[in-house]
Amino acid sequence: MRNSLLCCMFVGIILSANGAMVSADDSKNLAIKKDRQLIEGAWKIVALKVNGNKAAETDARKLTVVNGSDGAWSLRSDDKEVSRGTTIIDPTKKTKTIDIRPTEGGGKDDLFLGIYELNENTRKLCFAPPGKARPADFSANSGSEHILVSFERDKEDRIKHDRQRIEGTWTVVALETNGNKAGDDDARKLKVVIGADGSWSLNVDGREVAQGTSSLDPTKSPKVIDFMTVRGDDAGKQSLGIYEVGDTSLKFCVAPSGKERPDDFASLPGSDMIFLTLERETAK
Repeated sequence: MRNSLLCCMFVGIILSANGAMVSADDSKNLAIKKDRQLIEGAWKIVALKVNGNKAAETDARKLTVVNGSDGAWSLRSDDKEVSRGTTIIDPTKKTKTIDIRPTEGGGKDDLFLGIYELNENTRKLCFAPPGKARPADFSANSGSEHILVSFERDKEDRIKHDRQRIEGTWTVVALETNGNKAGDDDARKLKVVIGADGSWSLNVDGREVAQGTSSLDPTKSPKVIDFMTVRGDDAGKQSLGIYEVGDTSLKFCVAPSGKERPDDFASLPGSDMIFLTLERETAK
């Protein structure tokens, strides 16, 4: 009986450990996927320092790195590819790590150990030459042989990136017009459907009441968006606005046609501004 109990306890411990390992692996894979998606796209190099020597900004900005969602990358100088390769990342480390291996061009088949820092539209990369230990921080002082690179997402790619994030069906969860807040039930009757090309439609209780197009500039602060109505009561009119987008949330503050763009996300009495907070609809 005692042996049977011990056996059950042992099996239970093993299963618990395996569950924790699976959970940790799933968490790591999700973190990798999230960073891969954020890294994907074209990035302009805005600063470059090698072993204590800082490149001229005009020289650095000639370089662009195009990243794939699978970790592949292409280094281009004046739009001509000079190298390409693959990467392995681990965003679960205290300082995120990256292993870079060129498959074509300079350093082919060498392994460069590095670290990275990633934001929505900026990122940093610091790596060592082949055979050297991974950098401990984001510096490339003289004698370190480290390479420190700062990137900004290319403007056209930033537009594409935000278009992808905004695409979908959104339910209005809060609506304020000229200082007057709509009731929650009334706000939730409104849905906005946004296409990857910037097209949009406004629906009330499932009935389309307006549609149009939009253009945006995510390089501004706050990010700006212009709505053109092509069908509905305001057909032919343009409204200037600002926006803020998260994984599952979206905010717009829009001025009526003929009014100047709002400076912030507010709708004060007398401002005529329309302030909307939306939540992404998830598939059922």
